[in-house]
Amino acid sequence: MKIENRQHFLIMLVAVGAALLIGNSLIYSPLAKLWSARSLQIRNLKNQVADGKNLIKSATTLSNQWSNMTANCLPSNFAGREPVAHGAHLLVTQHRRGHHQHHAAVEK
Repeated sequence: MKIENRQHFLIMLVAVGAALLIGNSLIYSPLAKLWSARSLQIRNLKNQVADGKNLIKSATTLSNQWSNMTANCLPSNFAGREPVAHGAHLLVTQHRRGHHQHHAAVEK
């Protein structure tokens, strides 16, 4: 092999190596990062879809539980709660008076 051909071959080899390094840093690395980010986003979206499907499956159960809770709670307005609280207070007071009177009668 002549020196001129050898130098030409070595220059081409260096140029190909440099092109591969530049291509790796400018093309492959950014694309690999983009693909990783996209796969993470796809995985998150698949998890969200699965969670949504589970919520749809349990919608009737959740709705029944909510209806049960709202039916068994106190009224939302304060005026509606006041007579209930006052009536409960009267019952407790009457019970205590009856309890004390009962003990007074037993002690006599």
